[in-house]
Amino acid sequence: MGIQTDMFGYHERDPKLGQLFTPPWLARRAAGLLTPGARVLEPGCGSGNLIEAAVARGHHVVGIDVDPRWVEYARNRFSDLSVYNDGFGGKIPILTADFLRQKDFVRRMVREYKLTESLTNPDYTDNTHLEYADFLLELFEAFVGIFPITFEHTQDRDKFWANVGRVTHRARMPERVKFGETSGQIEVECIRVARRYAPRTDGEWIQVQETTWRP
Repeated sequence: MGIQTDMFGYHERDPKLGQLFTPPWLARRAAGLLTPGARVLEPGCGSGNLIEAAVARGHHVVGIDVDPRWVEYARNRFSDLSVYNDGFGGKIPILTADFLRQKDFVRRMVREYKLTESLTNPDYTDNTHLEYADFLLELFEAFVGIFPITFEHTQDRDKFWANVGRVTHRARMPERVKFGETSGQIEVECIRVARRYAPRTDGEWIQVQETTWRP
């Protein structure tokens, strides 16, 4: 059975996979936080809105998703090479893989395609987004991600912010964002996170560029 969309363009979701579909306006804004010329990994790419936004800004992109239905959908979506020619042998690689359970495969893929950053809107359930962030900063010096606003401020994630990552850019959204017909509306922010090379110190001061985004 193929993927279906409703009259608003929202896609079917598999609740077991925590799928979220990034609205095109937010995908375009998020892609603007990538380093110019970055070679980008989009883990959990789903329908491909983040891929499209990154390619439109001139980035080479590789997408992966654990759901083979969405891999097929994204491959078909980007099959028009006159529009979506990303430089990887004339096509955008969209691969079936579990980002967190097939880490060795992902590491090999990052090396093979010489990827340098990531753009992601990960699953928010059961702290999966923290696992994404931790692995992404093993792979790259920085990534851009759409996360619940609680991601920066809950005590159980303080170890990550103290030892692994630091925010360099934060885009706040005054209005809750809808990520699919059945997802509800979620308070999120888009952050650019850089790898730490030393633990946070008492009294540490970090300059963070802040913006506000609206649809």
